[in-house]
Amino acid sequence: MKIGQKTVVFGIGAMGSALVKGWLSAKMLKPSDVTALDVDAEKLKKASKLLHIKTATEGSVLKDAAIVLLAVKPQQMKELMGRMGPLFPRKALVVSIAAGISTDQIEKSLPQGCPVVRVMPNTPALLGAGMAAVAPGCRAKPAHVQLVLKLFSAVGQAIQVAEDR
Repeated sequence: MKIGQKTVVFGIGAMGSALVKGWLSAKMLKPSDVTALDVDAEKLKKASKLLHIKTATEGSVLKDAAIVLLAVKPQQMKELMGRMGPLFPRKALVVSIAAGISTDQIEKSLPQGCPVVRVMPNTPALLGAGMAAVAPGCRAKPAHVQLVLKLFSAVGQAIQVAEDR
């Protein structure tokens, strides 16, 4: 199933790169659809070489992004969202895998109307055999949830759950 939308990935470490690899392998995205940003230049270089995706060092890449994956460490989220959150396109679907950061916290940093879906994947996703819990924020529509369920099914199984508020 092809998604084929401009996708920006913040954080291309173990989990971020495993997700992108799964999406590319499942032909949901093409390498040209994906741009990664990371504070670690070596991770960017490695991802570009292995996955053949684009890399960037600044938020101007967010222009026209349809999907934004937040795959950074939870302690990096406040700084990232404070600096980049206002630059996210209003219609971009924001998918966060940052543990302990609620959809409400993320939504407060984004333009009004920007949908957020929080996902808790587990480490077997690194091998394509994971399990992911998918929880929509208050701005996410059923179509957003279905898209995220499809994306995470590329690295295992995914189910929708309610987020504790």
